[in-house]
Order: sequence, then structure tokens, then C-alpha cells
Amino acid sequence: MEGIDTNVQDHNITCDPENQVLESDSQDEKETDTDLPTVSERYEKKESDNAETLQTSETIIFQSEEENYKKERSPPISLPEVKCPRINCTEKILFCLDLSKEMSETVFRSRVGDKLSALTETKKAMRIYIMNKNKINSRHEYALAVFHDNAMLLKDFTSKPKEIINLFEELEGGQSSGKFDISDLFQLIHDNVELPQVIGDVQIVPPSYIVRVIFIYGRSHCIPLFSDRQLHLQLEQSPYFFVDVLYVHEPPSSENNCEDIFTHLCDLDHKGLSYILEASSLTRLFDSFAKLLAHPLQRPLQRQASYHISSSQLHEEQGT
Repeated sequence: MEGIDTNVQDHNITCDPENQVLESDSQDEKETDTDLPTVSERYEKKESDNAETLQTSETIIFQSEEENYKKERSPPISLPEVKCPRINCTEKILFCLDLSKEMSETVFRSRVGDKLSALTETKKAMRIYIMNKNKINSRHEYALAVFHDNAMLLKDFTSKPKEIINLFEELEGGQSSGKFDISDLFQLIHDNVELPQVIGDVQIVPPSYIVRVIFIYGRSHCIPLFSDRQLHLQLEQSPYFFVDVLYVHEPPSSENNCEDIFTHLCDLDHKGLSYILEASSLTRLFDSFAKLLAHPLQRPLQRQASYHISSSQLHEEQGT
């Protein structure tokens, strides 16, 4: 398979341990060609000349020269489009971290060949992410939920980053990696998170804050369940609720279910506003968190995002 994002093949992310800032680095370990297709590539694949898409309320069938397979999918869901003011208002960010056995057993390799736990490196990337977001806007708030078989809220929203970061050290992988029902997560969100209410025209009046869920799933063999979508749809009725997904996984192979899992995770995006990313290497992991730094009200759609800076663009900006 092709790389996850052709726009960032030469744009890799490293951490400055002194300043804890995400920075670009043009030299890193070589990526394998086993990453999953991005959401953008999936859109392009559906529209390509050599693929014919047949849609019904029950299934979507993809037929092409290289593959002919049928996947059970949910019926298409249409949600009203609401355009909100594109401002950097306060974000309430809820991290939902997978603590399954698979998450801790998945291994990434460093530049020098060291084996690193995906869970350990994800916690490190989350810490850097929070510190960068806090530098952008110190009013942002963060909360932490974890899940094995069920979701649990560990820390409610706080504007003090260290209160969340200090919890990371205590988090360890579980003893098993069973099925996880994503409905349980949205039940937790519904019970514990209050969405903002705006009086007046929502296209003019900005909200006092927005709520963003960053769902980090780390299982390569267990396809997530979604037994009840009603609460998810209810939450998505609000124009101030966003769900981003980061799928941390083994290199895809015939021995795991990475592609099927990623397809199911893509189904979480009903409004086309989510960023759904995946990482099977250390570089991709930090790169993905860098992409999530942008404010949901200000960033482009994922399939329209570009991370290239060409020489012609630099000349145009400099007026030369």
C-alpha cells in the first residue's frame, strides 16, 4: 500500500526535549509502504475511473481491478451543515486513550533501532501536544478518559496542563484486548460533558467554547463495536462538537485487521469535519499529533489539507 499521506513523506516530526515543541525534520527513519490509505485517498478511490461504487442503504460494494470485496456499512446519515465563526475560541479537549494489551505491545522503532512501546510514545506525544496547545491558547482545557472493555473518565476538564500530564505516568496497558463498544464512550461523553449553547445566529455569534474528542484506538486485531449510534448522532447535532481519531497499529498484514478497523473508525465522521489519522511508526505518530494542533473551527477539511511548502509559495509570500 502507499503511504498514509503523500504530502508529508519528507516532512517528519521530532521533539525538542528542552522546549517540548513539535518541529520538522527532513531526515528520519524510512517509512514502510504498509500504512493504510488516508481518508483523502479513500475519497479519491471511490471517484477513480477504475473503481465502480454501488451504494444502498445497507452496503457499499467496491469493485476494481485489484480488489472486489463487500463490506457491511451503516446506512448513510445526513446531518445539517452549520457554518460557525472561524475563531480561536476555547477548546475543551477530551483525550480518550486505549489502554488495551495490544496498545502496550505494539512496537515502534527509533532511528537507531530501539524498540519503543506504542503506549509510551503516545503518552509522550500527548504531553507535547498539550504543551503546544497551551502555548497557543492558555484558556484551552483538557480532560482524560481511558478504556479497556469500558470507558472511564479519569480527570474532568482543567486549564492546568500539568494536572493531565501527571496522570500519564500512572497509565499502563491492560492484561487483555477484548472488544470495545464505542457506544460506551459516547454514553460517558453525554453524561459528563456539557455542550455550549449560543443565543442568536450561530453563524454570527461565536461560542464560548467548543468540545473536541480525540479518540486514540490502539488495537490491530479487535474491530470496535458500535451497538447504539443515537447518542453519537445526538452529540453531533451540535455544531460545536468534534471527534478526531488517531489509530495506532501494527503494520497492516494478512494476520491482523488493521484495514477493516480503520474503515470502521472512518464511519465516526458523519459531517466531514473530523480528522481521522493513523500511525504504524514513530514518525507518523508525532506527525499526526502535529496535524491535530489546528483549531477545528479554523482548519481546512482533512482531504483538502496540504502540508507542503513549495519554493514558489515562499517567493509569492515574500513578494519576489
